[in-house]
Amino acid sequence: MPTWIALIWGTAEIVARLRRDGIHVLVDLNGPTTGARLEILAGRPAAVQLGWLGFLHAQQAPWLDAILLDEHVQPSGRAWAFEDRIFRLPVSVFPPSPCAGGQRQRERFGMPAEGKVVLASFNNSYKLDHPLVTSWIRILQLAPDATLLVYLPATARPGFLRHWHSMGGDPTRLMVVDALAPEEQADRAASCDLMLDAFRYQGGATSLDAVASGLPVLCRAGDTPPARLGVSINHALGLEEMVVADTEEYVHRAAWLANHPAELVALRQRVKEAMQRSAFSDPRRTSAGIEAACTRLLREKGVLA
Repeated sequence: MPTWIALIWGTAEIVARLRRDGIHVLVDLNGPTTGARLEILAGRPAAVQLGWLGFLHAQQAPWLDAILLDEHVQPSGRAWAFEDRIFRLPVSVFPPSPCAGGQRQRERFGMPAEGKVVLASFNNSYKLDHPLVTSWIRILQLAPDATLLVYLPATARPGFLRHWHSMGGDPTRLMVVDALAPEEQADRAASCDLMLDAFRYQGGATSLDAVASGLPVLCRAGDTPPARLGVSINHALGLEEMVVADTEEYVHRAAWLANHPAELVALRQRVKEAMQRSAFSDPRRTSAGIEAACTRLLREKGVLA
């Protein structure tokens, strides 16, 4: 169905068209987010309807047959308090990053010279919170030669900076930056040394693009799927040491790396090699996993023999 039709047609028309076209499977990439057309899914136009990628958590949606996660985002041995059925994709719930990777160009972005460690956060500002910012300040206190580069939209800057100053954060160690076009952001990510992931809602596409540019991502394993997105990415790349259990370990691991620049150089090289060699970069493993889930559900519903 052309995108323009979906924009101008009403719900009933779209549901009728999908049924008439004999669509067997719909994969919802939005979930309950801005711009979603959940009323189409609620009309049950397809035999199998799945939730994937756009909302990586429980949905409790009666129009979904299952949601697609993976073993690291929601381990099979971990309690699941929701009714959603889970199908776990192999390797990672994330497809390979569409980003081709960037080039290291520090001077271009006004960063400190090589040899001075630049820690970074490129996550959206709504993912930042008090415990996270507190940990960043502690990291800088333990790593006195490091700089923290944080992406913040203009609307979020006054509140963040007030919070930073009130907590004793050093303004001379902080670089606040704007959003860039994807190609430029890839170069900026490649120019940094370590990305510090958020806690309660970790980076998805942001972290995928970071590792595609050779930027390692340090994350803390949380209790819910949104707090374990970085866990999935790091395990898929074989970088389990970039997953820590708690905030104390997050602070001390980041500070130790910031105080050992040579270790970060080696780590960035490992990320690049992992992106080239691991199954994480193979788009076929994602498509095969989704196909397997769809085949099983279609058989359960009697659509396939």
